[in-house]
Amino acid sequence: MAKHNSRKMRAPRGAQAGQPAAQAAAAPAGPTPDAAPATGGASPSFRRSQAQKRAEHALEQVEDMGAKGYGNYASYVKALPARIIMNGLGQALAMERAGSEKDPGHKLLYRHMDAWLRTGWEHSPYKGQPDILKAIVSGSEADYIRAQGEAMAYLEWLKKFAAAFLKEQEGDDAASAS
Repeated sequence: MAKHNSRKMRAPRGAQAGQPAAQAAAAPAGPTPDAAPATGGASPSFRRSQAQKRAEHALEQVEDMGAKGYGNYASYVKALPARIIMNGLGQALAMERAGSEKDPGHKLLYRHMDAWLRTGWEHSPYKGQPDILKAIVSGSEADYIRAQGEAMAYLEWLKKFAAAFLKEQEGDDAASAS
């Protein structure tokens, strides 16, 4: 005697009673995380990621530099991550500060890093400190490690925007000098 399967076929997950399976599969079960708000703009509960905040701050810094007077900024931004890895955040920033006498690009880069690590970064352990170097030498090792990681992440955005907005200007300066 053959057994009869008495189990009923269930509708796919998310299907309403009497709704065809194809419609149930096409309809989302609820709001998707990347769905745009129904109002067409950012809702009050919209939270920006840390990467978005870094990008916004870096773009503002690069745009505020204007067309002249930034020296070899793009080159210095490109080199700073390696300096941080080789020497540490404190020494690398001290070198930028020392170089500010020779080239405005060093001075600007030091100011941008100082501004982000002391005031721009929401979770900065150095908020309220008068200077990033003073804050680094008086802070804890854990704060230093966090700040070094944040500096590396911020520099990625500075490098991208410097390459996008300043490379052509530096090339124009070099071309006009010849």
